[in-house]
This record gives sequence, C-alpha cells and structure tokens, in this order.
Amino acid sequence: MKKVIIKKEMFYSLLIPYVLLGIVGLISFRYMYTTSIKNVNNEVIRGNYSILNKIVREIDYLVSDIERLVIEVDSNPRFARILNLDKNRTGSDNYKLAMGINELKKIKKYNYLIEDLILYYHKGDFFINALGIRDADLLYTDYLLGENKNQEEWNQKLKGNYPIGKLIKILDEIFYIVTIPTNETVEYSNVIVKVNTEQFNALIGSYNNLNEGKFYILDRDFELLASNDADGSSSFEKDIENLRAVTSTLSNQEIGSITLNSQKYRVFYIEENSSDLHYIWMIEEYQLRAKSSFILVAFTGMGVAFVLLLILGIKGVKKNYKKIEHIINRLSKSNLSIEDHKYSEVTYINSILNNIEKKLKSQEKIMIESILRKALYGLIEETDENYAYILKNQKTLCTQGSVITLFEDMDIERKKAKDLKLSIFMIENIIKEIFNGNIMSWVIPLNDWYVIILNGQEEDENELDYILEGVERTRKFLAEQLKIEYTIGVSSPIIGISNFGAGYKEALEALEEKQIIGTKQMIYYGNIEEHHNQYEFDQTKHKQWINSLKLGDSEKAHKMIEEIYQINFKEKQISAECGRLLLLDCLETIKQVAKELNISLEIDTKDVFKKSYTVYDIRDKIDDLIEEICKITDQVKENAKEREERIIQYIKEHYKDMNLNVATVADQFELNASYLSRLFKEQTGENLLSYINKYRVEQAKKLLQGTTKTLIKVAEETGFLNTAALTRAFKKYEGVMPGQYKEIYGNKK
Repeated sequence: MKKVIIKKEMFYSLLIPYVLLGIVGLISFRYMYTTSIKNVNNEVIRGNYSILNKIVREIDYLVSDIERLVIEVDSNPRFARILNLDKNRTGSDNYKLAMGINELKKIKKYNYLIEDLILYYHKGDFFINALGIRDADLLYTDYLLGENKNQEEWNQKLKGNYPIGKLIKILDEIFYIVTIPTNETVEYSNVIVKVNTEQFNALIGSYNNLNEGKFYILDRDFELLASNDADGSSSFEKDIENLRAVTSTLSNQEIGSITLNSQKYRVFYIEENSSDLHYIWMIEEYQLRAKSSFILVAFTGMGVAFVLLLILGIKGVKKNYKKIEHIINRLSKSNLSIEDHKYSEVTYINSILNNIEKKLKSQEKIMIESILRKALYGLIEETDENYAYILKNQKTLCTQGSVITLFEDMDIERKKAKDLKLSIFMIENIIKEIFNGNIMSWVIPLNDWYVIILNGQEEDENELDYILEGVERTRKFLAEQLKIEYTIGVSSPIIGISNFGAGYKEALEALEEKQIIGTKQMIYYGNIEEHHNQYEFDQTKHKQWINSLKLGDSEKAHKMIEEIYQINFKEKQISAECGRLLLLDCLETIKQVAKELNISLEIDTKDVFKKSYTVYDIRDKIDDLIEEICKITDQVKENAKEREERIIQYIKEHYKDMNLNVATVADQFELNASYLSRLFKEQTGENLLSYINKYRVEQAKKLLQGTTKTLIKVAEETGFLNTAALTRAFKKYEGVMPGQYKEIYGNKK
C-alpha cells in the first residue's frame, strides 16, 4: 500500500496571507478606485467618439457619393450644351433640354440618402430634374408642398454661387450644392443634390446613445444642418456663440467644457475636413459623473465586504480546513496514483490535478473540437502554433482542402423540442456512412445549426464535386428516411485551419440565399459568389409600373412585378442584400404613389421584412398592396367623375352670379383652388375659369338672338361684370364682337 504523508502546513500558511491581504487590500482599494474612475471616464469618452465617428463615416460616404454624381454631371457634354440657353428657346434648344433631362434620368443615385438630382442654369434661370423643366416656384412647391415658408430664402440659396461644394440647409431641407464651372466669365450651372432629410434625421436618431445629450451637425460656416434635439434650431441659436468660442480652442477629437444656463456640459468635437462639417455633442456633466458613481458605491460595498470576509476568513480557517481534509481523503481513495512522498496539502492537491491534466490531454477528440470551434470564430491566425501539437494526428486539417457546411433544421417546433432533436452522434454516422471513410468529418453544434467540417485526405481536382454530391445525398437521406428537412449552406474549399472563419462566413452567406431561392436544399457558395450586386429595374419600367398603379391597372402592375422577379431572382439570381434593396424600392414606390394620389395606405417596410421569410413571401405582400391601391384608385376615379358632374351643374345654376369664379367653386366643394383647377383640367381637358366664361358666352348668345336687350342687360344676366368683360370673352370664344353677333343673328329666334 502506498504511503502518503500530508503535512498540515496550510492552516498556518493561510493566516499570514490573510493578514497581508488585509494590509495590501486596503492600499490597493484606493489605487483601484482612482484607476477605475479614470478608466470608466476614458471608456465613456472612447464610446462617445466611436458613435460620433460612425455618424461621420456615414455622412462622409454620402458626400463622397454626391461628389461622384457631380463628377458624372460635370463630365457629361449633354449638360454643358444647355449652359448658354436663355429664356427665349428655339426648337433645337428644347431638344437639347430634352436630351439633358433624359440623361439626368439615367444617372444612378449611389446612396439611399440621395433623394433627387437637380441642375440650375444661370443664364436661362431655370431648373431641370428627372420630372422636367422647373422654375424656382414650381420646385419650391414640389418639395415644400405649399407650406408657408420663406420662399425668398429658398430662391436665393438655390441660385447662389458655390465654387466649393457644400451641404447646406434651406428651410427644413438639406441640399448639397456646387457651381460648375467656377470660371466667372463662363455661364455656370449649379448641381443641386437633394438629401432625403427624413432618412438623414432617422440615421442620426438611430444612434440611441446620442439621446442623452445635444447633438449638432454644422456646416463650414457653423450653420446648423441637423440635430437630435427636438428644439434644435432655437436651442442652437442660443448656444452658438459659446459653442463657437469653445470649439475654436479645440483640436479635432478633443474634449472641452461649457456652461449654458447655469448647467455645465462636456463638449465632444469632431471637425471633418473631407466634408467640411463640424460635429458637436454636448452631454451634461452630471450624466458623465453618474456613469462612474456606481464605482464609488461598488468599491464602498466591496471594501465593507472585504473587511467582513477578512474577519470571517481568519475565524473560518480552522473550520474550512476540515473541508480540505475531506477533499484530500476523497482524492487519496481515488485511482489517480502518485508517488510516495511527504506532501503539504496544496502540493498534494496540485499533484492530483497534474495527473488529471495528463488524462485530459489524452482526450484528443474533445480538444480538437475545441480548436475547431475556435477556428470557426476566426480566433486562430497563421502564426498561432499553439494547436500544432494537438493536431499532429490531423495534419490534413492544416494542409488539405476543407469544406464548411451549415445544416439548418427548417422545422421551428422541432428546434424547441429537445426530445426530437437529431443527435450529433446520428448525423456524424450518416455522413461517415455516405462518404465511406474517404472524407474526414467533424460535427459541431453552433447556435441554431450543425456545423459539419469535411476534410479531404488527398489532392484531387474532383474532390469538391464528390463532397457536394455526398452532402446532397446526406440532405436527401435525412429528408426521406428521417423526415427532417434541412437547408444546407456549403462554403468553397479552404486551405488551412486559420481560414475556417472565412469558410464559416461563406457558408452563412450561402445559407442566407434561402431567402432568394427557397429552403430545404443545398446552397453552394461558389454558385452565388458571382451574383450581380445590382438589380435590374430601369427608369422606363419603373415609370411604367408607377403609371399602371396610378391608372388602377392591377393586371399590368402584377405582370410587371412578375417580370421583375423573373429577371432578378430567377435569371440573374441576385444576392440577398440586393434583393432586399430591390423589394424596398418596390415598397417605397407604392408608398410614394399612394402619397401622390392622397391615398391613406399604411406600409411599414421594416415590419414587412421582419415578418417575411423569403422574397416570395414579400411578393405576396406587394401583390396585396397592388390590389389595394388599384381598388382605391378606381374608387377615386368614380368619385372624380361624380364631382365633375356636380361642379358643372353648380356652374349652370350660378353662372349669373358675378362673383362666381374658381375660388367660390372651390369653397363650395371644400377644395383648394389650385388643386380644383388641376383636377378639373385632368378630367375635362379644359381650364375651369375658361369653362365658366365659355358657358356664360353661350347663354349670352341665346339672349342676343332675337331680342332687343342691351349689351349692359345681357352682361348682367350672364354674370359678366360689365360690357367690357362680355366683349372680351365674346371676342375670345366667338371671334366677333357681341354687337356684330347681334347684327348677324339678332333676327333669329
């Protein structure tokens, strides 16, 4: 029997560390507290600047994409030919304009924040955009929808000279304006890029951490572009001088302090030279202090607990030592053999642990799985040699090609039911049976998938086809024999365990394609890596689709959506990301059409993408929206026809009233006068005021035939203010004076 002697050194050795721990601990607590406060403050500052830098990058991307648009416009000769056109244009001038507008429609907007592209020509004093030629008033109406705002400021800023392009806020909208060419002796034009202000503000608002303070984006002239403050403009105007003074003393990404209304703020400042913008974030000092106040509470509690534990620890050494004796007794009865020796308690336990460690090293499979899991997360680099010894019997993992596959069970209920989950043992043995030992495999559960690593044992150009065929056979076996449907993402071949992270990412991207091509099948990354990154939905088809929606032609609208799906998801098979952008474009188009037609149509694009699993699910939602908007459009047409008849009847009944005009008719039907005129012309093809005067002239003709009434009397009875008004209208519509008409037809009755 082995003789092991345990010396009781621990009981005495623990007393000294407790005493020393008490002394050192009290000293350390003060140092740790000071250091922690400093680290927390630094971490808060780094976190704040990290958020600010994300916003800066987003806006830099926007400015960069806008500058690409400007270069494209500047280099296009069709736009240069319009520079010298004045207000008196000939047919050839109009042709040049038409070519320029058509060219403008073709220009691609590189960024979702870019809403529209407009060109202003100084000599002709006109604007053009994708909709056609616009003057300043019409452009103002397009974007501000007739709101009562400073139109003079609008005109002045849009037509100004901007030798250097800049982001500028005009009223509540954000534009990027640059003047080309900059030579003042040459007629110039302004390239005006309309930024989607709603999306721009949403981008700023998406960074929730900024809600804790005031955030301002300023242009090069220190004028406000955007803010997360609901009262941003008025608040900024009160703070502007103080902010300018503080930021003038700061370098880029430095921190300053400011006092506003007796409240102290910490100012975070970034000056971005590439876009000429200033970013300022002010957060109240007490909020920063609040982030570190918990440290004081924590250290106070920890200090009290430390002292109590120190006292209890010293008193409990003897009591707890019995537990250590119990552990030693249990270990001594185990089959973990060690040499005869005199041991202290710690030495004895450490010797047993070393013995356990040796046994753990013998469990190579577990260690390999741990390394593979680490590799899948991309934590093993080319220079990492720590795993080389463990993988000495699996060298092909480092030298031969491997394929990463992800098996995703499509039955959600089975994922939740543990008793129905396919065991790792079963799926691993199915793969081994199918490949008959020719391919090494490892099955690792990860998140909601099974990750299967397939490793070739020799170089063979046909090995990839063999692996893909085997994976497909595995999927079919699971579906047909075990009634378990899987969608499988397969990476392209990778060499070396350090590249497993890239292979895992490829398998994830392949699995994501199920949203495009459907579930319950094998998807190989090599078949999708050359997908087009741009969907096909040109301006002509886009306009045709919009027109079919506005006309209520649901059959044509459905057919065009079918063509879009056929081209992009079947023939081209675009990537999932581009597919989402295409569908977002379709949904936003439907929203825009509904807005233009004054139709209340609730479309939450985020909710649609959240509830829809594949693009074909979203297709069903788009079809439903098409039916809904076309149905409402038909109803609007019927209502418009009925309103047209009522308006005409009202004119016939009140034409004798001298006060009858477009405004009085609009008041009668509770409509805006300009809106009523536009609707009436769309329905009848005739101006409403012209229709009223023409009808009065027809009634005057009846009175002039075979009557002795004077022109004054005829004018009164037909609603004309005087004979001059009657004469002008009669001359315009009949080509003769009323007196001449009476001479010709006066005897007829």
